[in-house]
Amino acid sequence: MTYLACKKRFPRRRLTFKKFKEIKNALRKGLPINKSAALPLWNSNRGIIPKSSPEELIFEEVARISTLWCERIIFVYATKPQFDGQPRRIGSAEVAYQQCSNFLRKMGVTNRFVKCSTTTKAVARLKRGDFDACLCSRELAEAKGLNTNMEDCANPYNVTTFSEFAKVVPPTGKVPLVAINVPKLDNGRITPAHVDLMAEIFGGVTNFASMPKFVFAMQTREDRYGILIEFPNFNVKGLPLHLFEEQPDVQVIGEAGNLQESFSSHACAFLLRIFKMKEWHNFASYGLHEAYFCACPKLDIFVQGYKPNVVEQIARLSLRKHVELFASKVIHPNPAARELLNQLLERVKGGERIEDFVEFVPL
Repeated sequence: MTYLACKKRFPRRRLTFKKFKEIKNALRKGLPINKSAALPLWNSNRGIIPKSSPEELIFEEVARISTLWCERIIFVYATKPQFDGQPRRIGSAEVAYQQCSNFLRKMGVTNRFVKCSTTTKAVARLKRGDFDACLCSRELAEAKGLNTNMEDCANPYNVTTFSEFAKVVPPTGKVPLVAINVPKLDNGRITPAHVDLMAEIFGGVTNFASMPKFVFAMQTREDRYGILIEFPNFNVKGLPLHLFEEQPDVQVIGEAGNLQESFSSHACAFLLRIFKMKEWHNFASYGLHEAYFCACPKLDIFVQGYKPNVVEQIARLSLRKHVELFASKVIHPNPAARELLNQLLERVKGGERIEDFVEFVPL
């Protein structure tokens, strides 16, 4: 699936398929300056991909991110041409177990799912007769002469974020990424340390287009969060890393990459285009197992991560700062964003807290 996602994203590049372990080893040893590697970072139904685990590369400063993008991963139900019955066992890559959990439950084969290392291996085992059906891409099924009986077996809102890694921070990028470790919120409440940290993160904002965005949140320790932040319209050499270092409770991991475009803007546009998010509420969330995301497309906010309380807290902190800067007339957003911020500001003026009244509606 990663290979297909890369072919779609980079149609003119020469691609070589490698196992996740081989890719990670190559990144740890140091890729040549003219090469890059791609790994799935996160999935909305699965969370982190265990065999990939690129968050280790990010928070250990092993490699730098040059591209982040979203893809809708589609699995089809494939069988041999002569098969026409109820499958006793279904095989696929391990990630399909979570990403297609609703379909497997409906078919009654959740406990008879055969985990394979890749969908290609699953197709080969299907043709050998190891099981009756498999879940794979339509392209793979058609290439191997299999019948496809369903358009998409994946759970709703099955989104995967892919990451392209390079040896050094790409100098031509326009959106620097910074990785930090921050203290855990106190029972879901913002502490003075968090207020100070947010003031530093958003201190250089002069307009709506340069609002920092929280991209990724994970609990790195029992008392710490690992956060990936993008800074649109910042020069990578001008990132205020020293301001973070002045915060006693903040551990600065460093520059994690440099993107050509804002991932948050890309992700929100992706949700609007693929899943028709304009029909949803202003604040939406989705998650299964340990995966979770919160989105507010009007403000280009898209936070992904593992635990709902972690991701929602980070998203609400961002909303709070948007309202504060809007009230201070530091940012002048587009009409849709302005309308939403006015609504939030009225409630804040009435004595309510963003953290208490904003609800991210489950999809």
